[in-house]
Amino acid sequence: MQQERDMEYINQYLTGELGGKDLDIFQKRVDEDAAFAQELALQKKLREAITSHDTQRLDQVLREIGQDWDKRNSSRIQRLHWFRTPYKIAAIITLLIAVGALMYITKYPSPPSSQELFHTYYKPPVPSRSRGQGRMNDLTLSNRAFDHYANGEYTRALGYFKDPAVLAMGSVKMTFYTAHSYLNVQEVEKAIQHFKEVIEHGDNVYIVESKWYLSLSYLKQGDLTNAKEQLRQIRSSKYKTEMEELLKEINRIRPM
Repeated sequence: MQQERDMEYINQYLTGELGGKDLDIFQKRVDEDAAFAQELALQKKLREAITSHDTQRLDQVLREIGQDWDKRNSSRIQRLHWFRTPYKIAAIITLLIAVGALMYITKYPSPPSSQELFHTYYKPPVPSRSRGQGRMNDLTLSNRAFDHYANGEYTRALGYFKDPAVLAMGSVKMTFYTAHSYLNVQEVEKAIQHFKEVIEHGDNVYIVESKWYLSLSYLKQGDLTNAKEQLRQIRSSKYKTEMEELLKEINRIRPM
C-alpha cells in the first residue's frame, strides 16, 4: 500500500539510509507534497520523544498532535473523512505504537545496574561523638576521625581510625565507621571485612545496620548472589521495606 511505502521511505530518511540523488528526490517530495511533509514532521517528533525515554515529552507530543487534529477537523464528518486518508491512517498507526512505547517505558523501565542500585540505597550514616571510657588523647583522636568522616574526608578519617591508640580501644563503633570509610574510598573488600567483624562480634547495636551495609557492599562489587543472601538474613522492621524493594530490583538485573 502507498502509505506503507511512504512510511518506509520516511523511516529510511530518518535513519540516514538515503543519500545522493535519493536524498534530493526525497527533499523534492517534501517540498511538493504538503501531506507527506506533515507526516515527516510528525514522525520526527515521535521518534525524538520515544528515543529520549522522556515520558513527559512523549505525552506532550501526543497532546500537541491531538490538538492539531482538533483544529483541522471541526466536525465529525470531517474527522471521518480525515481518518480515511492514507497519511492519517499511517499517523494513527504510529500514534498507537507511540502510546504502547509510552506505557512500556513507564511500566517497565530499563533494569538498573548494581552500581546504580548501590548509589540509590546507600546513605552514609552520621556518627555521634565518642563519650566512652578511654584516655583523653585517645578520645581526641577518635573524635578527629569522626570529624573528618562527617565532612566526607574519608581518607583522612581512616588515618585516625587506623591509629594504634584508637585500634587499642576495641570499639565496635570504630570498626563500623571504618568500614564505611573504606566503602567510600572504593576499598570495598576491606569494608566487607570490617562489616563482617561487627556482625561476628555479636550483641551490639550495629549488627543489623552492618548486615544491611554488607549487602550493599556486595552489590557495589557486583556480587548479586551474596547481596541477596545477606539481605534475606535481615530480620528488622527498620529495613524491611527497603530490603524487599531492593531484592526485587536486584532480581531485575540481567546476568552479565
